[in-house]
Amino acid sequence: EAVRPTVRPAPAVPAHRTVVSLTFNDGAVSQFTYAAPALAEHHQQATFFVATGAIDDHHAAAMQWWQLDRLYAEGHEIGGMGRAHTNLTTRQVDAARLRREVCEDARRLKAQGYDPTTFAYPAGAANRAAEQIVRSCGYRAARAAGGLTATGRHRVEPPGGADRFAVRTATTPSGPLQLGTLQRAVRAAAGRGGWLPLAFNQVCHAGDREYTGCMTSSKPIRDDTLRQFLDWLAAAGKPGGAPAGVTVSRLRDALRLPPSPPLPARPTVVSLTFDDGSASQYLARQALLEQRMRGTFYLNSGTLGRQAGIMSLAQARRLRDDGNDMGGHTVHHVKLPGLPHDQAVTEVCSDRVRLRQLGFAAVSFAYPFGAFSPQAEAVARSCGYRSGRTAGSLSVAGPLYAESVPPKDRFGIRLLNAEVPTARGPVSLAHLERAVLAASNHGGGWVPVLFHELCDPRQRTYTPCMSSYRATDLSVFVGFLRWLRDEAPGGVTVRTVAQVVG
Repeated sequence: EAVRPTVRPAPAVPAHRTVVSLTFNDGAVSQFTYAAPALAEHHQQATFFVATGAIDDHHAAAMQWWQLDRLYAEGHEIGGMGRAHTNLTTRQVDAARLRREVCEDARRLKAQGYDPTTFAYPAGAANRAAEQIVRSCGYRAARAAGGLTATGRHRVEPPGGADRFAVRTATTPSGPLQLGTLQRAVRAAAGRGGWLPLAFNQVCHAGDREYTGCMTSSKPIRDDTLRQFLDWLAAAGKPGGAPAGVTVSRLRDALRLPPSPPLPARPTVVSLTFDDGSASQYLARQALLEQRMRGTFYLNSGTLGRQAGIMSLAQARRLRDDGNDMGGHTVHHVKLPGLPHDQAVTEVCSDRVRLRQLGFAAVSFAYPFGAFSPQAEAVARSCGYRSGRTAGSLSVAGPLYAESVPPKDRFGIRLLNAEVPTARGPVSLAHLERAVLAASNHGGGWVPVLFHELCDPRQRTYTPCMSSYRATDLSVFVGFLRWLRDEAPGGVTVRTVAQVVG
């Protein structure tokens, strides 16, 4: 179900009133950690400008998509700052590339449902050419840096801004922002009436291990200083507070742009994947049929139907006929990185050719042992596969809870980590459920789950089976499928790798 942002009506802006807009640059994770709670405590909303390339690349200092979703759902505005945060006035980059930077950033934000209408020039640098680029990408306004001074001729923007594509902010000195500096800027603006945009970068907390580095960044602000400033703004017109008539508004509201649309639903997709074609995996067939679910089975053509402990060709074909995705895993289950190129091509391509001769579509591929490299990806792609699944890098504890849909790299699809670091322990139902819940609670996405041996307590091989790599009790597997069907959060579905990748 779509989530509508909790946006309060934009205040009226008579000429004698002053609207303050709180804007945050670069999508720094410190803003989510320390600024967002302070804003929520004061029931105030801000504008956060982000560079989507850093988010997609999971930069440690950048917010993640689920965090932006939380901000948006709380009524904050999300605006663009260029895909790679490139200065639009630089002469070292051609205009066509700069335009791609801005337009691709806007498209990425639109794809997330944020309806970006405002843009912040990286480094605050703007000129006519930069303005034209931003206009051409569909933005309705753009914020620069500086231009308003507490003692100069320009202390405040007129309501709506003098130039929507060169919106000025309060000029602040280098070094950490001080409460008095911010208060003076607001008092100077209040003497004229109009609009005062303020720009913030990193938000630093004294107890954080990154505090020292944060405070040496460009114009940071301590979180306690920010809270004091928000207290002062919230007390406008009262003793000890900001001047009467001072209100706080998002950038798009101050510019009288359309209201924010509802946030789209964020579905969570689970893929049940099985490596090596173990004979025990055939035990999954009945449970999959009962729950009307399908999995992805990665087979080694060199052992399929030819080796003890591996499913027969007839069993593999029954799984295929049930609608399961039957993919490749190399001929002999070998690590691809480090292999001579010709040998790697033989292992991957010959495997796919043989599987297709046996009647399997073989569009999905998994790297044996999860070992992959750019060269291995290139081989899998050249052999005709549509995807390549790696080893675990998704975690119940984050910071990466789910793969994106579609994946950023369909030949580097990420997998749910094992429950224990050694990966020798059995897979528990609690771990599987927590993984899906964590993804669902953090913006959804895709959770590929790995199974090796399925162990049936009724069989005499149960004990050695359960001591094998990433083994799963059959009752745990059945319980997980039932939980997905009956108890998982709304929007959780089960699809094969081929269905997700397309």
